[in-house]
Amino acid sequence: MLLELDQTEIINLRNLERVLAREEEVKKRAIVRKAIYTGPQLCYFSKDGCSYLEFSRGLSFQSEISTTSAPYPEKVVCAVTGLPAK
Repeated sequence: MLLELDQTEIINLRNLERVLAREEEVKKRAIVRKAIYTGPQLCYFSKDGCSYLEFSRGLSFQSEISTTSAPYPEKVVCAVTGLPAK
């Protein structure tokens, strides 16, 4: 009876080692590294009742941010009535 218990213990320990090794392999494969963004960033925060936009990691945002508004398109006019077209 004791001999059978010893054999069962050894078998169980081997099975446990196999299961743990398999789990470690799964963990190693599961690690996914995301690409780190290194371009310019905008950070919005509020302090003492005032809101701020902070520009970081950018030498110049002038090329990305337009300070002038785009002109409105001309409205199409009906050739017969002269009223705005629908």
